[in-house]
Amino acid sequence: MLFGDLIDGPLAEGAGPRPALIDETGTLSYRDLDRAANRFAHALIAHAIGVGDRIALRARNRIACGIITLGAARAGAVLVHLSTRATAAETEAALVQTGPRLMFAESGFQSASVPVVDLDRDAQAWLETGSAGRPQLDLCPDAPLALLFTGGTTGGAKGVLVSHRARLVTADLAADGFGLVATDRVLVSTPLFHTAALFCWLAPAWRRGAAAILGSKWSAAKFVAAVERHQVTAAFLVPTQIGDLLEDPGATTERLASLRLVCHAGSPMPPNLADRLAALLPMVEVVEHYGLSETGLLTVRRGSDPADRRASVGRAPPPVELAVRGPDGTFLPSHLVGEIATRGPHLLGELVGGDPATPLFPWHDGWLATGDRGALDPDGFLTLVARSKDIIVSGAENLYPGEIEAVLLRHPALAECAVFAVPDDRLGEVPVAQVVLRPGMAATEAELIELALSVLPRHKSPRRVLFAPSLPRSAVGKVLKSQLSADYLRDFSRH
Repeated sequence: MLFGDLIDGPLAEGAGPRPALIDETGTLSYRDLDRAANRFAHALIAHAIGVGDRIALRARNRIACGIITLGAARAGAVLVHLSTRATAAETEAALVQTGPRLMFAESGFQSASVPVVDLDRDAQAWLETGSAGRPQLDLCPDAPLALLFTGGTTGGAKGVLVSHRARLVTADLAADGFGLVATDRVLVSTPLFHTAALFCWLAPAWRRGAAAILGSKWSAAKFVAAVERHQVTAAFLVPTQIGDLLEDPGATTERLASLRLVCHAGSPMPPNLADRLAALLPMVEVVEHYGLSETGLLTVRRGSDPADRRASVGRAPPPVELAVRGPDGTFLPSHLVGEIATRGPHLLGELVGGDPATPLFPWHDGWLATGDRGALDPDGFLTLVARSKDIIVSGAENLYPGEIEAVLLRHPALAECAVFAVPDDRLGEVPVAQVVLRPGMAATEAELIELALSVLPRHKSPRRVLFAPSLPRSAVGKVLKSQLSADYLRDFSRH
């Protein structure tokens, strides 16, 4: 089976007239999505773009993105997904790095290296003409399908090349793990150029024959309106978006009553945020999952899992294998913290760019090193301790920002908090926190540091607490701690 066959099961089971994609402009049924994807595939082939050739897509969530994603797969082309938040220079660098033959983009984007098709002006010839029959492909399931960039950006990021087989595995694992069904109406609120939205949310929805509602620019008010208007039953959000939702006065239990499932991933959910979400949506099952662009979905934690596993990110569903390994590659026993590693058919095929001195497979036995640190319990539940790039090495000891952030977020005035590393002449690095206050509430640096010291040892307490109206984030809501550190050093040097 190939990724282009993703909706064949639902079509065979009668999904044809049901909505497959909904955006601000209208609705596309499964039958029409099938035909439009075939027409796009034939248009590519007519332009001598076929098996193994790369094309690029730079667009906000819209129906055309779904057609192009499915159609490129049916032509055997490799789709390069580019961030709409990247600068023109970053996008151009990504195009040069990945070498697509053609690019599809929204109006106004030009490239010096790649011909551009304007989706707002010239899309009809590509999406609405040509044969509606399925192209015949002689393609191996391990052939490349798509190239996405880690973290949802292009500047300085790694390109992850994934196969048809790998992302079909992810779609199946997510559909089963989240409990999606054909009657679901699934809201896609994060950008489709990122793995989580595309392969862990939209593709699983299609696998089940559910309706996918595509949100464009995020706001809590738009989310609430979309849930209400489309009677959304399932939504994927990152913790930042959940925080926005909880602060929005229009987000009421009554207006969100159609929801039965909320999935979250991307960064750890602070306990206070989880409690507030449960209070707002007591009828909703909250599901957490963990994964990477390189791996797709790795773990799932359902609402029905034991309450004492709440701090974990869940268990790995077969055929995903998960382990924790030491610096010498030894497999660590339960509860010991080490590097999270994974093995199985879900892994990437190739890394484009990045640091060649940091191999993905350092142990040469098929296990991929995620770079993240965590611990497994005897039942296979994974506790994520820190993303590798966020660890603070202070006096030769690893400090984990999540632990410090969880303590600071106990203060009722804090809406958000990020702890990051700054250089220190004696200890190498020390932690500094930047916080965002909830509207109408107050806190001082001294009382927040005192709160940290009341729970944590002194070496883990932040040396400074900075206040800001917001935290810098990537396109998928991850806090850009490297930017926080750079901004801190710049301001320190200035003063």
